[in-house]
Amino acid sequence: MKPWHARWRRPAQWAVLALFAALPWLNRKGFHGVSGTLFSLEAWGLPLADPLAAVQVLAAGALPGARLLLGGLLVLAVAVALGRVFCSWGCPYGLLSELVHARRKSAPRAACAACLARPRTEAGPDAMAHPDAAARPDASRLTSLSPTWRNGFPIRAGMAAAGLALTVLAGAPLLNQLSLPGEITLQLLALSRPAPSAWDWPWTGLVLIAALLAAEWRTRTRLWCRYLCPQSVLLSLAARLWPGALAIRRNMRRCTCAPNDRACAGACSMGLDPRIPARAPRSECTNCGDCATACAARGGALHLGFREPPDA
Repeated sequence: MKPWHARWRRPAQWAVLALFAALPWLNRKGFHGVSGTLFSLEAWGLPLADPLAAVQVLAAGALPGARLLLGGLLVLAVAVALGRVFCSWGCPYGLLSELVHARRKSAPRAACAACLARPRTEAGPDAMAHPDAAARPDASRLTSLSPTWRNGFPIRAGMAAAGLALTVLAGAPLLNQLSLPGEITLQLLALSRPAPSAWDWPWTGLVLIAALLAAEWRTRTRLWCRYLCPQSVLLSLAARLWPGALAIRRNMRRCTCAPNDRACAGACSMGLDPRIPARAPRSECTNCGDCATACAARGGALHLGFREPPDA
């Protein structure tokens, strides 16, 4: 039987997307239990908001409203207990990015002339430096990068810090323009309007989303989620606060993989190595559980939960 997260995660992602697609029509028909976008959402009286939005209001020189502040704190509280589950279970852009990554990973690579001319038994310098990456057909193109660049959190934190600095200068929440979850829900809201003209359509967000997905297809890397998304920075920090939070738990005594079998690392769309905590820190892991699903048939050394797997 598949692990619980393998059965429920993808339906949850589609359900979130379907909810926001239907929400404008539902609100128009009189349903107001849930309203808003992923910038700020009201669910049966409970406010939920992007924590970075509240920080931007402060940076712009104003006090955030009580409900915006409460909504941001509630989202951070969820991240403390459950890690970055929004990124892998609820973010609409995360769903699109995963689908592009999965399709691209299954597509054959175009062979260059130098590769065709090279003898099949010849191992290049990258294969000598990373023998396990050479054995893994879906190894990321970022394998050859230094460990600093393979850690995406400092880059995302730098993006958020630069955006907040510009927010202070401009007096406006500029980082909201880079909130892809919020932007996708705005696109769905625009679809519900009666025959919007081309000039009224939010083209900037649509072009940004399309360009990023094209770049991720080209690089075979989840560029935005791993390296660029400023909205994930506070969630990443919150996910590191409680050691007992939901996370990938390890009991490597259960591992039955062959020495060159890296199925768990190959299953991680973020390019992490979940066998080693330092190579899959909570600031990078989104708790999707794909590595644990791949590991389930290989001893079950990895487990998405609150406790490590018991000895077999």
